Amino acid sequence: MNFALDNTSPLPTQILKKINDVNHWYQISYGEDDYMRELTDRIKNQGFLL
Repeated sequence: MNFALDNTSPLPTQILKKINDVNHWYQISYGEDDYMRELTDRIKNQGFLL
């Protein structure tokens, strides 16, 4: 058994790619960025409550 924390494993390449894709300009922080707005819209359109 491996009782290590989850932060000892590698990050999936899809996540690294997305971070690299969006790491090109400044964004407002604390949930006011374009990406959080897009995610919020996607969740709302799927019928989930926020």
